[in-house]
Amino acid sequence: MSNSYLQEGELVLIVLILTFAITIWYAKRKKRKQ
Repeated sequence: MSNSYLQEGELVLIVLILTFAITIWYAKRKKRKQ
């Protein structure tokens, strides 16, 4: 277990959470317009 591996895992997790949050935000925004 190296430190770089932990940082990579955290980076992937952050990207996944950001993508998920943006998708939900976009869906809510789309529903409001209709």
